[in-house]
Amino acid sequence: MKKILYAAALLLGLAALGSCKKAEPVTLDKSIIGKWEPAGFELYFEGKKVAFDKEIKLDLHTKLEFLGDGKGKQEVTDPTGASLSETFTYVIDGNKLTVTLPEKEGTVNITKNVVYTAAVNGNTLTLTWDNTDPSFQVAALMLTMEAGTRVDKVIFTYNKK
Repeated sequence: MKKILYAAALLLGLAALGSCKKAEPVTLDKSIIGKWEPAGFELYFEGKKVAFDKEIKLDLHTKLEFLGDGKGKQEVTDPTGASLSETFTYVIDGNKLTVTLPEKEGTVNITKNVVYTAAVNGNTLTLTWDNTDPSFQVAALMLTMEAGTRVDKVIFTYNKK
C-alpha cells in the first residue's frame, strides 16, 4: 500500500503538472497566489476512499508556490530528504487549474496535460485529479496495475504557509 501511495504522490510532484491550452485567468487567480504546504492526501479506489495513516500519506512532501502571472514553483522532498525543485506555468479557467512542467533533457513526464478541479477555502487549497482529465487515465492505469483495483481519483490538500 505504501508503494501505491508513494507512486500517487510522486505523480503529483513530478508528472501531474501540464497543459498546452491557454485560457483567461478567472476566480482562483488571486486566491491561489502564495506558498502552499501539503496537508492531506486522499485516494479513491472503485468509488471508495482508501484509509491509511497520516505517517504514510505524508511521506512525500510537495510544496507549491503560485507566483502570479501564470508562473509557479514546486519542491518535492522524499522520505530520505532528497528533493527536486521545478518551475511550472499554470492557467486557471473557472475552477479548473492546468499546470505545465517544462520539458527538460534527462527527465520523463508521465503525462503532459493535467487538469485539476481546484478550490481555495480560506487557507486551504484542494486539488482534485480524476477521470474528467484525460491525463488521469495514464496515472490511473499505473496505479490500478500496482493496486489490482481501479483508481478513480486523487485529492491533494494544501495549507497556505
